[in-house]
Amino acid sequence: MPQSVLAYINGKNFEASDEAKRRILRLYREDVSKFAGGYEEKVYAVFDGIPGQLSKKEKKYTLSSLNKNARFRSYEDSFIRLNEAMVINSCFNSTDPNVGLALSADHATLKCYMADTGLLVTHTFADKAFTGNELYRAILRRRGTHPHE
Repeated sequence: MPQSVLAYINGKNFEASDEAKRRILRLYREDVSKFAGGYEEKVYAVFDGIPGQLSKKEKKYTLSSLNKNARFRSYEDSFIRLNEAMVINSCFNSTDPNVGLALSADHATLKCYMADTGLLVTHTFADKAFTGNELYRAILRRRGTHPHE
């Protein structure tokens, strides 16, 4: 993410970098309002639900957390729009990975990831004024400390 990195280099703190990422997230939301034609609320709901969904132990995106009567067929266009815009990566369950994955993909069982991890961090803490330097420093300190890295 060049704008975020450049903002950090120029400011030598993560607040400037975080603000650059928040601008990008605002642009994403503006694009949804321009191009989602009638599906805006569902697209926003899917997008805003990603951080919470990734923190759960479930193996799939649980639509009932958005609306207790939600069904995949009514939200499918939201996932497609976000995926085609390269904002998210949708991963479908494969019932038989020995054949072509597309042949055995279960489209009702999907996991949804943000395409950019840095944006995910900022999106996760969107309720704060900015994502604090302490959080970014903690993430950087932990890097490389995992025994398998």
